[in-house]
Amino acid sequence: MGRPPKVKTPLGHRLLQIRGGEKRADFCRDVGISERTFGDYERGDSLPDAETLNKLAKYRNINLNWLITGEGEMFGSSDLRKKFAKEFNLDEQKIAHLTDDEVIERCLRGEEAKFTQSPIFVQARPALATKTTNKIDPTLFETIAKKIFEEHQKHGLKLAPIVLTVETAKIYNNIASRVVDMNDKAAVEAMIPVVIKELGEQLKEAETDPGTGKHLA
Repeated sequence: MGRPPKVKTPLGHRLLQIRGGEKRADFCRDVGISERTFGDYERGDSLPDAETLNKLAKYRNINLNWLITGEGEMFGSSDLRKKFAKEFNLDEQKIAHLTDDEVIERCLRGEEAKFTQSPIFVQARPALATKTTNKIDPTLFETIAKKIFEEHQKHGLKLAPIVLTVETAKIYNNIASRVVDMNDKAAVEAMIPVVIKELGEQLKEAETDPGTGKHLA
């Protein structure tokens, strides 16, 4: 039996939680990630990019906010899955790691006749076809990260890579909560300078009054 990996970062510990007891080679093959690269992520020797974070979140219905920041629930929430669990007497906790598509497939295999007649099934397919939640736009994520990095530089602050990733996720979520549709590029681009300006004001306030606890570095 191999020795457990030495984990240097909170993100590394969360990645270990996602893999669980599965062998790293099997897990990485299924997710589509290099085993050696993922080992570096687990140990904290390097950081996954937005595309890799998306892959991990999609593979086991992981809440991206939890994966990046450690805040919130580990698994993504789903009203659709709750309805499935209630109608077909499923234990919601046991299916929390499944995507909506996987829940549909399980229900179809187990109670096809009943399920296909259900109003939930009729509503599910169109919703899943356009479902875009729990997915990060890598280009947007990188743009926000650069803006955050530059704003900190203006205030003479330097962020460690893992801290920059967490702060980027927070700003990303801030923007997502303030625009109607994250696919609306014009709205998102208009909101970016707004939240970056707010960040700058927080950093300035932290400089003048360190006791506020708003220093983000």
